[in-house]
Amino acid sequence: HHVVLAGTRREVKEDRYVRVVKPPSYETSTDKAYPVLLVLDDWHHAHTVTTAQRLMGLGRIPEMVVICLENQDRCHDFLNTPSCGAKSYPPQQDHPCPHPHGGLSNFIAFVKDELLPWIASEYRTTAYRTLAAHSYGGVFAANILMQHPELFRSLILCSPSLWWDPQILQDLA
Repeated sequence: HHVVLAGTRREVKEDRYVRVVKPPSYETSTDKAYPVLLVLDDWHHAHTVTTAQRLMGLGRIPEMVVICLENQDRCHDFLNTPSCGAKSYPPQQDHPCPHPHGGLSNFIAFVKDELLPWIASEYRTTAYRTLAAHSYGGVFAANILMQHPELFRSLILCSPSLWWDPQILQDLA
């Protein structure tokens, strides 16, 4: 289901929507806390939830709360302003900057200072959090790993667009 995050979004200056899927035992076990799987990119929500539920049912992974953060502008939110100009883009692209970008720092602050505390206050969760991201979301996840490794215990980066600004990621590493 959809949930509107309460209050103003200081860092991204707009409301953000999340889809929350609780494990089957959530409603019957009022004192149990669950790890969190945060999924960026709402088009990955359905297959991620289905896979997680299947693995939970098989006992391969612990029950968890799966939260999908819907995107308004993934390029803007997930990408920094490249430090090395056209060199950071694949050679087949005609324009050195085909997408709006530059909101990475604000989006990191939103996740760190607003989203994760909101999740902890609204749901019974543990400190074990996993971030799953794809493509440009992988750039965001790589920056989280380098700048704020304490936020997530594990990360899943699917086909991350690490070509976006390889120098800055190399410098962070």
